[in-house]
Amino acid sequence: AVASVLEADLRARFPGRSFRVYPGDCNETIDQVLADLSRWRRAPTFAFADQQGADIWWETLAKVAAFRSGERKTELWILMTPAMITKGVAGTNGQAFARRVDALYGSTDWRRIQSARDEQVISAEKYRDEMANLLRWRLKHVLGYGYTARVPMHMPNNVAIYDMVFATDHPVGEKIM
Repeated sequence: AVASVLEADLRARFPGRSFRVYPGDCNETIDQVLADLSRWRRAPTFAFADQQGADIWWETLAKVAAFRSGERKTELWILMTPAMITKGVAGTNGQAFARRVDALYGSTDWRRIQSARDEQVISAEKYRDEMANLLRWRLKHVLGYGYTARVPMHMPNNVAIYDMVFATDHPVGEKIM
């Protein structure tokens, strides 16, 4: 229902534009989406992973990264909300949520950072730093991106609320970030 409302709104606001809305979980629809886009594999590609806490899987990021043919991978712009992760892990469905975070990172390495925060060994700010930087590290060393950047987003009172993580193989991307 949400996808059809979105599609109707986009078609009303952008008549004549070519696009397609895929209903469902992107982790489950990504293979079809990439197959449908396959004729544009040589074109520069940018993907925005807009998630609340741990909604996208590492496997999905890897598929999107590998989509392009040629020298460079798809550029990624990923919303990271470590505060939502710590809330989810502490919630009533904490174990299930922790498995979602495992899927987000493609490993359980984040659990050491979570344990340090739970035991108050690190501050909330250090927790955010470490969680975002773990994702950057994995993008660089596991998926092979040449450059990654963390861009903290702040409220008007300068309190950080979430981070954007950018990954690219192009040096201009690093310069822009």
